[in-house]
Amino acid sequence: LRLIDHKSFQFVVLMLICASSFLLAPQADVDWPVPGSSTEWWVDAADICFTAAFTVEMLLRMIALTVQTGPQAYLKDSWNCLDGFIVVMSLLTYGLSNFGGGIGRVLKAFRVLRVLRPLRMIKTVPSLKLVIDATLVSLPSIMTVCALGFIIMIILGVLGITLFKGLFWSCSLEEPPATKTECEAAGGEWQNAPFNFDNIGHASVAVFIISTGDNWQDLMWSGMDVSAMDKQPVKKNSPLSAIYFVFVVVVAFFFWANLFVSALVDNFSRVASELQGIPGLEGYRYSESQRKWLQALSVGLEEAKEAWRDVNMENLDLVRWTCLKLRKWKNWDNFVIFFITCNAVQLCLIRYGAPPEEVRVMDILGIVFTVMYVVETAINIIAMEWSAYWDSSWHRVDFVVTVLGVLELAADLIGGEGGFVTVFRTARFFRLFKMLKSSRGVRSLLNTFLSALPGVVNIMMLMALLMHIYACLGCTLYGSLTGPYLGNGLTAYTNFKDWPSAMMLLFVVLSGNWVGAFQDVYWTCEVDPVTGAHGAEGCSYRWSAIFYFFSFVILGLCLLSNLFVAILLERFDYASTMEGVYDEQNPFDMMRRLTIIRRFAYKVRYRLKMVQTLRSVEELNTGRDSNIDAPGLRRSLNARISTISSHSLRKCGSPAEVEDERSGQNRATGSRNSRSPLSSEGQGGCHASSSAAASASLS
Repeated sequence: LRLIDHKSFQFVVLMLICASSFLLAPQADVDWPVPGSSTEWWVDAADICFTAAFTVEMLLRMIALTVQTGPQAYLKDSWNCLDGFIVVMSLLTYGLSNFGGGIGRVLKAFRVLRVLRPLRMIKTVPSLKLVIDATLVSLPSIMTVCALGFIIMIILGVLGITLFKGLFWSCSLEEPPATKTECEAAGGEWQNAPFNFDNIGHASVAVFIISTGDNWQDLMWSGMDVSAMDKQPVKKNSPLSAIYFVFVVVVAFFFWANLFVSALVDNFSRVASELQGIPGLEGYRYSESQRKWLQALSVGLEEAKEAWRDVNMENLDLVRWTCLKLRKWKNWDNFVIFFITCNAVQLCLIRYGAPPEEVRVMDILGIVFTVMYVVETAINIIAMEWSAYWDSSWHRVDFVVTVLGVLELAADLIGGEGGFVTVFRTARFFRLFKMLKSSRGVRSLLNTFLSALPGVVNIMMLMALLMHIYACLGCTLYGSLTGPYLGNGLTAYTNFKDWPSAMMLLFVVLSGNWVGAFQDVYWTCEVDPVTGAHGAEGCSYRWSAIFYFFSFVILGLCLLSNLFVAILLERFDYASTMEGVYDEQNPFDMMRRLTIIRRFAYKVRYRLKMVQTLRSVEELNTGRDSNIDAPGLRRSLNARISTISSHSLRKCGSPAEVEDERSGQNRATGSRNSRSPLSSEGQGGCHASSSAAASASLS
């Protein structure tokens, strides 16, 4: 048990899973490795080693956790069951792969299950496991929506059969005759469309395609051309047929698909908040009162960063006095935003093929804006001093942008060319980030993006894992489709010939453009390039393509892609609420909370100073018999205590003033209980400090 729970053991298992998963990528290539080569021997040896290692790991877990009887038995965990299934199938494949006859050929097909190996990675990465657990827990809550979608698909499919059964057939000739009999007599072939409504299976496929919103208009054009049974379709012969397809789009795409997304987002956010542990989806941890106190504290911290504005300007040199005066100018921020906007417009006006005069003007403007960025940065650093300047993350972005602009200007002046200069020129767009700090709403959006990054990264990892599994599976199932590719889905760049091309194709599918690839794999016909007629075998359907593409669209496009929406919506609402974007603007409440926090901070600060002073008094008392200069130390301590006491009174006011203020607050609120406990503590803290100082004075 100690061994399987040790971090080193878990790390080694994770590395083995990653290595075995990466090995699946080159094996997906139909031309690699060459049969009988040494590469094939090494690949098989590596597979055997990985299978042996995973078998040992499975046995160790069974011994440590017990198989079925213990409280944490191996078979009581669904992830362990998945691991055991993958390992057993690998052992079964290797053990019987050398058998001849039908048994050997059937068992060799089990090698397809190797693509499930990357799923073992989810168990070893806690953040990924939490996302999957939250998704699985939320699935029962949306099963009602899924059942509604299934019923809608059946109803719309039956309606489509009633309207378009047998009407999507057409003649293959370039100038087709009017009927099926005339087409066959002229040497043509009476062929069906790839997607039709001839039975409930084909109709369900068509309705599912429409519900995803991808290329549904092609089905509508075909429906608008139908005429009658065994007759050639005529263009726009039945325009009213478009009503059916528009109705399907409204019901299946606008209504049900968005209802599914809403149910998924709502349930996933709720379950993730209850699980408490998914990065980027921690939920709300503060009450309304606590949130307002935190908001006031945030305002106080922001004001503390602006303490450089309160510097006494009488003792400053001329340079810093001038820079501080400019920086404190009320229109300074507006001026900076103005020339940043002008620079953004100038960057947008750069184009290819511009005349030399325009290029020269753009170069001059680029130099002017770079100089202005340098001047602005220099003014900020001199006015605020380096420590206060670098403490702000926005100022760090400004500094990096300025340095990149100076390097770009230097590279242009020395006449540099090549990729090195291109990198600095490409960095110009970072200047646009300077505009983000100008708006409260934009800052809220940026905080949303930053706080959602951990959760987004987890979803992207799961998406990459899903694409890897389906790419390896697709190369195994459809690697024989090597071209020439005549359709719009399978191309020379996106196909199942090798792993990179399959990953590119699946990413295109994730972006929503999946029907073309599905049609090229699902519907296969040998077409004569001259007559357009099909071969002797005619057209056939690969029914496995339905399960392959539909499952990937549901898991990737409908599920994982919408988890991005769940995370971003939850984080946007959280960031906006914490920043007070939706709050009723009440500056007096904010000032009251900020004043209480400041008094409490003053109390803590000066009480710490008093503690340090009293410790010095103890050192004085313990050192009476030593050679310490007691009268001089006593005078120094009295001076420090007097300074602290007087400063505390100046900050907090006299006791009478505080009592009057406290009475006014009680009359305003109407109840003593409405005051924060921090208020009474903060209002009396400074005088407690001064009383302690007075009692500790040395005579």
